[in-house]
Amino acid sequence: RADEAVVDLAELAVARRGEIVAHVTAAAELSDAQRTRLTEVLSRIYGRPVGVQLHVDPELLGGLSIAVGD
Repeated sequence: RADEAVVDLAELAVARRGEIVAHVTAAAELSDAQRTRLTEVLSRIYGRPVGVQLHVDPELLGGLSIAVGD
């Protein structure tokens, strides 16, 4: 529960700066170039800065799962 509280506080701080957070789950680690490109695309879609929190789930068959907002 403490970890969730830290994440909630971090997201609140990000929101106050006018940013949003995208929770991204991938089957493998993203390269720096992939992560940068993903951040750029999401920022363009949402019209404001997007921070990416990446979680690697090796059980995911492929692709990405992206959750933004609630």
